Amino acid sequence: LGARALGPGARAYAMYAEAGLSPREPAIIVGGDVTAAALAQILRAKSAAVVVVASAGSAAERAALAAGLVVVLADVDTAAADLPALAARVAAAAAGGDQGYRPVRLFETSTDPGWRRLALALAGPRTTLVMRTSRAEHELVVPAAALAAELRLVAVREAHPDLAHEVLALVARGELDLA
Repeated sequence: LGARALGPGARAYAMYAEAGLSPREPAIIVGGDVTAAALAQILRAKSAAVVVVASAGSAAERAALAAGLVVVLADVDTAAADLPALAARVAAAAAGGDQGYRPVRLFETSTDPGWRRLALALAGPRTTLVMRTSRAEHELVVPAAALAAELRLVAVREAHPDLAHEVLALVARGELDLA
């Protein structure tokens, strides 16, 4: 069974692997798709402090709530004027009261431009932003402000076949539901 057959779970695991996330390190997932749902479960299994930014009723929201994770509701069409307030809500949720400021890992799981814009708006100084890219994307547009903030960008297109066994192990332990 290859990584491609495992679909969103394998892609989510590839994003996790590329991020270099430590246990209990704050992580933010932006997106409402099934890749975000799988990533929420994987990060929970790896003991990360996770906040999921997703639309109401999405697969990611349902998976995050089932895993006992913090969810901040947003919409892919969030207006630019509303982004600062949303960023403040997400930062407060990620801080968790006693963690204080630390650079975070931010995951953007959708190739939708709205979620990408939202993820870039949430990225703080020295944030690692792990983005899902598509085969159709030939160039990546990143605002100058994001680059000035010393943002580290990691692009993940597909899962690596060597990671399939890790995904299957999570499924076998009941920590990842691919249904």
